[in-house]
Amino acid sequence: MTGESQNITRPTSVLPTAFDPKSPATLIFAALPSPGSDSKNDSQTVPLNAFVSDSGIGCNAEETSALMRLIDARDDYLESHAKGDVDKPVIHPKALCKTYRRYLVECLQQWEIRLDDVDMKQDEDVPPEKTDKENIELLKLTHTFVYLCETFLLTAGDDRYADMSVRPEFFMVGLNSTSGVVTADTVRYLRYNHMIDTNTHVKMKLGEEMDLEKFMNIDQPEYYDPLSSASHDEGGLTPYWYLIRKLVLRGCLNEAWAVLSRHSACKKADKAVAENLENGGYMDTIVKEDYNAFALIRDLLLSAPLPGGREDIYDDGLEYEDETMEQDQEEFIAGIPLNAYKQWDANARGREFNIHAVMNMFKLWKSNVREAIMSHTPLRSLMRRIPMIQSCIWDTIFNTLKCFREEDVWAERLNAELIYVQPDIHKEDIYVRAKDYLQQCAQIDSDKNRATSHMETILLQIMQGNAGVVIQALSSYGGGSSAALPSAMTALLCSLLVESGKIELSQLSFDIETELLLSASSAILSSFSIQNHSDVGVRVSARLLRPYVVPENSQITAYFAEMLGRHWPKSDAETMNLLQSCKDAVSRGSKRMLDACDSLGFSRSKHHSGLGDFQKSTYFLLRGIEYISYFGPEVKQMGMQFLSSSTCFRRLALLCAETTQYVLNQIHNCFSVPNNEIDVSVLTEPLRMCKTIVETIAEDEISHLVSSWPSIELLTHVTDLALNFTLGKTTEAAEAIINCLKCRQGTDGSVIILANPGLYGYLLTCAYDILVAEDINASYASARSAFDVEGMQILFSRFTQYCSIDQHYIQSVPASSLRSDISHNDMRYALGRGLMRTFIVENAKLAQKDDVSQITQDDSLTERDVELLLGPSL
Repeated sequence: MTGESQNITRPTSVLPTAFDPKSPATLIFAALPSPGSDSKNDSQTVPLNAFVSDSGIGCNAEETSALMRLIDARDDYLESHAKGDVDKPVIHPKALCKTYRRYLVECLQQWEIRLDDVDMKQDEDVPPEKTDKENIELLKLTHTFVYLCETFLLTAGDDRYADMSVRPEFFMVGLNSTSGVVTADTVRYLRYNHMIDTNTHVKMKLGEEMDLEKFMNIDQPEYYDPLSSASHDEGGLTPYWYLIRKLVLRGCLNEAWAVLSRHSACKKADKAVAENLENGGYMDTIVKEDYNAFALIRDLLLSAPLPGGREDIYDDGLEYEDETMEQDQEEFIAGIPLNAYKQWDANARGREFNIHAVMNMFKLWKSNVREAIMSHTPLRSLMRRIPMIQSCIWDTIFNTLKCFREEDVWAERLNAELIYVQPDIHKEDIYVRAKDYLQQCAQIDSDKNRATSHMETILLQIMQGNAGVVIQALSSYGGGSSAALPSAMTALLCSLLVESGKIELSQLSFDIETELLLSASSAILSSFSIQNHSDVGVRVSARLLRPYVVPENSQITAYFAEMLGRHWPKSDAETMNLLQSCKDAVSRGSKRMLDACDSLGFSRSKHHSGLGDFQKSTYFLLRGIEYISYFGPEVKQMGMQFLSSSTCFRRLALLCAETTQYVLNQIHNCFSVPNNEIDVSVLTEPLRMCKTIVETIAEDEISHLVSSWPSIELLTHVTDLALNFTLGKTTEAAEAIINCLKCRQGTDGSVIILANPGLYGYLLTCAYDILVAEDINASYASARSAFDVEGMQILFSRFTQYCSIDQHYIQSVPASSLRSDISHNDMRYALGRGLMRTFIVENAKLAQKDDVSQITQDDSLTERDVELLLGPSL
């Protein structure tokens, strides 16, 4: 030791510490007494301090529901891969990731609805809580990263799943090329996460009081501009044309046509045609041409086979339109069905994706649009009178890269290029285009803040295929905190990326999957413990870690076993569920998990024992012993010795021994009073208790493992003794007494007696009562004996041992004695009289035999009995 270490002063006393059983992350220790305090005058209460190693932030109902559903989805995924059943097809990783997102979205929606209801009921003077809203924003970021991961990392072109024959909802076809594979998903991702929706654009241009529906009901919406935004807008676009242009950039052509159809010229033409069809007569040529031009625009816009669809209703990517929708509608353009855009999602719909077929339709559509613009006279005439149709619609579609304006964000630019310029772009090239547009926008807007730049860097790296960045981002924005749901989502997504081969653990210096799972488990435990629901936290954490509890993963196995070892289950179902989660690990040889099972069974048994329910108490002790039988070859090699090392087995043996002592003591007390005061009803409860324990053991599926243990076998015979003794069945009672007192071979080969010397007094007292009852009014002609010669020899032997027990033994162990009204001489006299009757009964049996040879053979039996009686014990 160095000189410095030798000068360390050790504390004069050590404070008592303990873990709080209701909060596994809390260490409780006694506070130090204040200087100068008088310990004699202090009260008996001791102040306690607590050190929290992992402070959770709680978990509300929406998060709890989502957390449970995430784990359910993960379990279904693992089950589908383990069984490979045709009826339950293999689930693709992308389908699982989509399921994860669905539950996150539903959690966010329900959470926001609850907050809206709270805000409506809250007084205006009370400021709203910021914590929930901040957590919602963090959870939205989590959803964004998971969406990116699903789009660019877990694509349908994964060759590992190319040959799986599964149902359409789970089917992802492997492709040799990534051309156009993720275009539709990328478009939906950009529109859902990075682009402003229609109503927000309307409010930006027209104020908070205006929405799209009100705006469209104006007579001439193309001229409506209450904020004079057109004078400040580059190009002089009114809110009406600004909105149409943004919708076309977004690819929402159905909605763009709905807005364009509210143009005063379009409404005038529709009205004139409708009146002409109804009344007939002359129609103005210009109006008629306008009607034809608008009809052509409608046909062109509503036929566009754009990746991601012509609407943003399904941009969350969780559901797809019904395959039959628009199927029977007449084509506006020959060769292009109205639902042609759905072919961009052929993989997700269970069909093979054919980039050549869908690109042929896309090129055909653009060719028809170009031809109409160049040669359709009514359309050209309309465009000369309304030039905004050209600049806001056709220029966006055909001159996409040149039509961008300063106000267009990078996501709008990338989205427009993907849907109008190169929808067949390779997955690897999307990253390049996104980076280019981000740099363009950064040059325009030099005030980009640091956080946004960091988010953009993360986005680009994920698009580039960097799976590690996903985990890093999730950890930075909630996944590395003590929040249960983000932490669990981070761990589950990491496991999915490892399972899919996107993260190779062999290339890392540490097991990131294990670390994240343990971190998520800790967050779950602490979050539920802080809400006084530690039992729920343990159950959820156990379900999260269960698939990874294997002997090969010593970290998770040790953590899991420690968690269960200090847990006190609150219900039988919870205990059985936790025990079941340990079965596989125990059967594979995990001693730590075996100890955890032992602890669970013991704790639940202790609970029922405190309630006086001995049936369930015994049952759960047997469950703990049952899991020992799953352990492996050591059980077969060591047998009872290995079983006896468990807490549950020792507790069961102790329970049987204590019950035996209790029942014999109750019998002893019951018959210690005068005959006219004996009330055998007082034995009802002791008999019920011991009978319940014996029957529970006998009927259990592992009774063969424990029934031969001395204390359990002894309780069985004592139960028979008590039942038959109270019913007056002396022969059966005598047999039970002898079974308790006779020598037998133990499981290890040694000679044992079931009853320990401390019980001899009780058992000999019962034997005395039987012998005295038989001796009353007995004659040589009517003599009877419940004991045979061997039984009498055993009674003589045990009585001799009883008399030789020294006083030190009687004082040091719970030892019984003969009833106070029975002296040693009385016992000897009863045994002698009983032996006499036994000989009389035996001789009477011999006299009834007519066959001499049979009698000669029985004489030899009598000689053996005499030898037993003349043995050293007498």
